[in-house]
Amino acid sequence: VVAIDELSDLMSVAPRQCEAALLRLAEKGRGVGVHLAAATKTTNGLCLTDKVKAAMASAIAFKLGSKVDSRQVLGEQGAEQLLDQGDAILAAGPGRNTRLHTPFVSQEEVEAVAGALRAGGPSRYAPSLVARLQEVVEPYPEAMAAMPSNNRTMPPAAE
Repeated sequence: VVAIDELSDLMSVAPRQCEAALLRLAEKGRGVGVHLAAATKTTNGLCLTDKVKAAMASAIAFKLGSKVDSRQVLGEQGAEQLLDQGDAILAAGPGRNTRLHTPFVSQEEVEAVAGALRAGGPSRYAPSLVARLQEVVEPYPEAMAAMPSNNRTMPPAAE
């Protein structure tokens, strides 16, 4: 699974290059089992071009501000009538929309979980994973420099 957190940020920097790479990843990846998930808060035509929408097998929309935004994302209206906090529409193709309710996690809950994890002390990684990561990034010295030195040779983590 390849996840893109904010597609509009990528598309605003280099729209043609990003669109070409995204289309290639979506089309070629589908044939080999790579799933692409792209998220955006922006519904403008710069981010969600017709080519990008055509390359994606499905779309999920949460509550949108207007019928125009809903048509831009799903190809038809309906997302503007959704409830907040996880109410969504899954569009799997023309006329194949399903309303669903997804888990909702508030920002306060995310911060509470992150705080609890930070309070638990430094991260510990399984040595086999650290060794594999070092093998992969060794040809790239700048990536090795970014790795925290205390995690390069950690004792075995509980598995």
